Amino acid sequence: MTSENDDQKSNQDAVEAPKKKKFRGEVYIDVERCKGCGFCVEFCPTHTLAQSHEINSKGYHPPKIADIDACTGCGLCGMYCPDFAIFGIRIKLTDTEEKDQEIPMDLLPKNEE
Repeated sequence: MTSENDDQKSNQDAVEAPKKKKFRGEVYIDVERCKGCGFCVEFCPTHTLAQSHEINSKGYHPPKIADIDACTGCGLCGMYCPDFAIFGIRIKLTDTEEKDQEIPMDLLPKNEE
């Protein structure tokens, strides 16, 4: 039974290659429609958004894109926005963009057995 536990531990310790993204996200913000409630920032699972220091014509602080590469296009920002001032979309990566994500295997840490 200990050999099974050792095998499980070694499998858990194994370094896996990062998963390739098949999609990327884009966020669109209507700054003038926003009332600065911050729901989109609070509920973004990838922390793509942050509250801006800029002020729109109504005196509110709309969100800004803090890390566009983190966006998955899940659309939660738009689902939580009471003013329909933001939405996210998911875009399928092209073959070239998928290849750009590849990491040469010699750069990955090697398992020591």
